[in-house]
Amino acid sequence: KTLIEYKNNLDLMVEIIGDFPINQLSHKHGRLLSATLEKLPPRRKTDGRYINKSVKQILKMNIDNPMDSRTVNKLIQRSSSWLNWVIRNGYYTERNIFHGKSIPSNKGKNTITRQPFSSKQLKLIFNKKVYLQRTLSSTSPCKFVFYWIGILGLHQGTRLQELCQLHLKDIYPLNKIWVIDINDNSTDKKLKTPNSTRIIPLHQTLIDLGFLDYLNILEQNGKERVFHELTLGRDGYTKNPSRFFNDYLRELDLKTDSAKYDFHCLRHNC
Repeated sequence: KTLIEYKNNLDLMVEIIGDFPINQLSHKHGRLLSATLEKLPPRRKTDGRYINKSVKQILKMNIDNPMDSRTVNKLIQRSSSWLNWVIRNGYYTERNIFHGKSIPSNKGKNTITRQPFSSKQLKLIFNKKVYLQRTLSSTSPCKFVFYWIGILGLHQGTRLQELCQLHLKDIYPLNKIWVIDINDNSTDKKLKTPNSTRIIPLHQTLIDLGFLDYLNILEQNGKERVFHELTLGRDGYTKNPSRFFNDYLRELDLKTDSAKYDFHCLRHNC
């Protein structure tokens, strides 16, 4: 993953400052990189508004919520680390032009904080007709994933990654109570922190909606993972569900620049 991140960073750097012989690199390129990164939006590769658009095209758009200073400085640091390697190996004889190009912290200034959905917003998101039409009635091969993921997120307070990587054996009765075992005991799983491992009761609403019956069908069909339709990627299994939920919120006019509404806001509703 780190190698891919550095490659993506170098590709972005070249797109911003240009592709030319290394001995032509100067401080003006360092300043250009810093100034440009400061204007770019976050999630440029996954947000539908920016996918397949060049940096030049994106900069012409109205971007009210650019990357925060922490992300910008991390990208600059990667460029600096790359240039340090170049210098150590004798390919560039000047000083590192990316040193001192980090931007001031904007923590606390125009930051976007996650907040719970209001009751009105939740009713809109989980409106029976709209939600079913967008999930179970869709033609997507992941329609069952999208249906259950949203309901689980609302009632279980779990992170998206934790849900997407669940195995059937992670859901079982414990002292006559059905539970979800959040763990990282297989190679395809990862948790945010070591303390994220936990066992939580399965909410009665999930049982009433037939989630256990759904799991039985999966088991009868020889499946090992609850959401077997999802494929493992660089960031786990979350790519398609995350994109679906963000698009869905945008369709409902709930994705705004003043509030960072996304799947994980559901955790604050539990």
